[in-house]
Amino acid sequence: MRAVVIGGAGFLGSHLIDLLLKRNNQVLCIDRESCDTNYMDSINIPVLKGDITDRESIEKHLKEGDVVFHVAALLGAARASREAYWKVNVDGAENVLQAAINKKAKAFVFPSSLAAMGPVGSPEKPMTEETHPKPDSLYGESKLEAEKRIRELGEGKITCIIFRPPPIFGSRFFPKSAAALLFKNMQKPTFFIIGDTMNTFPICYVKNLVGAMVDFAEKKSSGVHAYLIADGPPVVFNDLLMMIRNEFGVNKRIIHVPYWFAYALAWKFEIISKIFGKTPMLSRDVVNGMAKSVYQYDISKAVSHGYKPIVTLAQGVHETADWFKKQQ
Repeated sequence: MRAVVIGGAGFLGSHLIDLLLKRNNQVLCIDRESCDTNYMDSINIPVLKGDITDRESIEKHLKEGDVVFHVAALLGAARASREAYWKVNVDGAENVLQAAINKKAKAFVFPSSLAAMGPVGSPEKPMTEETHPKPDSLYGESKLEAEKRIRELGEGKITCIIFRPPPIFGSRFFPKSAAALLFKNMQKPTFFIIGDTMNTFPICYVKNLVGAMVDFAEKKSSGVHAYLIADGPPVVFNDLLMMIRNEFGVNKRIIHVPYWFAYALAWKFEIISKIFGKTPMLSRDVVNGMAKSVYQYDISKAVSHGYKPIVTLAQGVHETADWFKKQQ
């Protein structure tokens, strides 16, 4: 397989390239002019320059029969404007898909997000691929719109595979992501967390996601396919915290900030940030994401189609913590 990874120099892309190389695939990495190429340089993978907001800059690198993995995105942690999210996540995805269609690529693989679904699941009725989505963030809205564009444009023209993972963690992750901050802050003697942490918390280790992406790309038939993907059933947030805490052995005290207080504080931060045109230190969607048991999901469709996590949650936490320790 000749795999083209758009956004390959980033967190998810670099792990995807690791696995593709391990399985002896030919790999082409494309990323923006300003990307950090240190890791790609260390594994001797050149980074070709391409801008997903400019279709021609992507299309010129593609060939017939390629499998295109489009992992470039403006993340939720960026707290960007609607215009910025649409330009990158929606129009950018459409540009890459159209380039793949024009060059007669074999397949298009797109990691969306559980944020595209929104908080629509419950313990009694977990969300599935058929659940009507109600995203509650600009990031989630942009991912859902990207999915719609992919279905409209790709149907009958190219095999499209869409994944909806929850927050992803692992080495080299985006430093401002919620998962990265969680690992970073658990290395402090005192750790502040919102809520009682007894809510269930969906999560996905990066190697499990890229494993599914490669496996499904290799065997999927024509059509547009969508899958919820995760490490397994949602875990109790407190259990995850204890796993991370035990890996570092530093944290001695966890202070639980009441949900109502954090929500009110986030609301004030948002107002102040809007006045001064800044990104809020804390937002209400972050508070809800950390403290509410809302993202209940069912990954049985992916499992029935052959998905099996490569790494356990405990192993993923251990590997990520080891990486953090080496960065000190």
